[in-house]
Parts: sequence; C-alpha cells; structure tokens
Amino acid sequence: MRLGFAVLLMMSLPVHADELLGNILRRLAEPQVVRAQFVQERLIADLTRPSVSRGRITVSRQEGVLWQVESPVRKNFVFTPKQRRGAAEAEVGRLMQDILGANEETLKTTFDARATGSLERWTVRLAPRAREMARFLKEIRLGGGRHLESIEIEETSGNYTTIRLRDIAVADKLAAEELALFKAP
Repeated sequence: MRLGFAVLLMMSLPVHADELLGNILRRLAEPQVVRAQFVQERLIADLTRPSVSRGRITVSRQEGVLWQVESPVRKNFVFTPKQRRGAAEAEVGRLMQDILGANEETLKTTFDARATGSLERWTVRLAPRAREMARFLKEIRLGGGRHLESIEIEETSGNYTTIRLRDIAVADKLAAEELALFKAP
C-alpha cells in the first residue's frame, strides 16, 4: 500500500509542477504595466568584488522593457519587440522581454522550465534547451510571490548576476515619459 501511494505521489509531481509553472506565468502576465526599483549585483569570476547598479525597470505588455540604470552611471536601455539590433543584442533583448513579460510559450520552448514552491512563494528554474545558449548560460532562477522579486543568472564562465526587485507597482498604462522613451529612435 505504501509503495502504491509513493508511486502515485511521484507520478503526480510533474503535473503539479507544470501546473504551478503555468499559474505563475499567467499571474505574472496579468498586469499591463509593472514598475519596480532594482539592485543588480554582477560577480565576475576573476574579480573579488561585485559590480552593483541600481535603477528602475518598467515592463509593458505592449511596448517591451525599459531598464533605467541610475547608478553608478545614468543609462537607459529599451527593449521592444520591433527594435532592430545586432544578433547578440537582439537575443538579450528578446530574453529580457520573455522572462520579465512572462511569455509562457516562448519560455517553455527556449528553456527547460521547472517550478517549485507554491503560488504564494515560488522559484522557477530555467535551463537553456539550445546547445548554443547552454555554452554560456547555465541557469536562470526566478523567485517571487505575487510578483517577480528576484532574478539570478548563472553563466558557465562562473560569472553570476543577481537582480532584486522592490517597490513593485502595477498599472493599466505607461506614463507619458515612459512611452516617450519607448518611442524614441
């Protein structure tokens, strides 16, 4: 009897994990606009201290991702679906949009995605499916609850990036100044 219960439990875990992943991604995709403050720490394998940057991020379902670094230098990065960039830049932009925009279909085809936890406190592990991407990217871990709160990027080189999001707010539309940054050439 115990063995039968254990087998039944083990068979139900992948279904539960896949259902949890779908629920997490649908929840993250609900708001039209998400804004947050971020702190990004990047640890380069050959350096002893991480580089730290701070700023704001805006994710728009319609327009894309606006990444505004405020320190140590002020710089805006805009990732839109229609933007023309070089191959590497385009791939990074597409990945940012898919991850931050919780694009379920693309994430599931690009990564082996596994969710653990509950809808209130979860972790999603993304391992690249494509051999080309797996040469430089080991894993991406997303964490959160109601919203995405952390992103950890582990590279095969030993480099490691942690992004913590706080003061998260949702809205129905972009502010005029945000929209202007998305529309700028």
